[in-house]
Amino acid sequence: MSLSEDKNELTNEDVVGLIVHAYNNFLSGMMGYSELTLLDCEKPSQIEHLNQSLESGNEAVHFGKALLASIGRLQVNMKYYSLEELLKSTIENSELEIAVDSFELYKNIRILTDISWFKECFMDLLLFISTYGKTDTINISLDLKEESKSLRVFIFTETLILSDDEIKNLFVPFYSSKMLLGEKDVGLSKAKGFFNQMKVDLNWNNGKGFLLSFDSVDRG
Repeated sequence: MSLSEDKNELTNEDVVGLIVHAYNNFLSGMMGYSELTLLDCEKPSQIEHLNQSLESGNEAVHFGKALLASIGRLQVNMKYYSLEELLKSTIENSELEIAVDSFELYKNIRILTDISWFKECFMDLLLFISTYGKTDTINISLDLKEESKSLRVFIFTETLILSDDEIKNLFVPFYSSKMLLGEKDVGLSKAKGFFNQMKVDLNWNNGKGFLLSFDSVDRG
């Protein structure tokens, strides 16, 4: 077994991370040559095939990124951000009908996160509820414990109830995407991996929906 710089054995996560990065390097080369070839193409059929190849390459890059995220091995840049601003910008960029109990409740709450990953994974939760629950109405509510500074954020709709098997497998790679949504993606395991990086528990409770549990937040 190869050793890392600190002389510890590489974990399975390390190995998968290295494989995914190498995989993305090969994809980048393939896609770069395809883009160069497009510049010399004149036949519509060839242009169409090359564009399809590039589209598949982009999907593969996204898949690799999602796979890496699903095991919690992320390249993230953690900083403190306003939760109010994060939620507002995420919601404003969606086409979903989202009801927030009151943004005033989120005022002055800051969380340690990576802004782009947070928005992407939070949106994954919203889109899952909208698509699988067949509803555009999603509720977001907050429960903040002032003394402990712990925070719970609920994302839910009253119309979506999951079976015991669905709850058990919801964050297993591919389950929510392939089995529940019929899509080619790793599913909600990506969000689970990212929030684990934030040291935030992500779970599903019928009647409460997705539950994000923060042990501590900044009230600066």
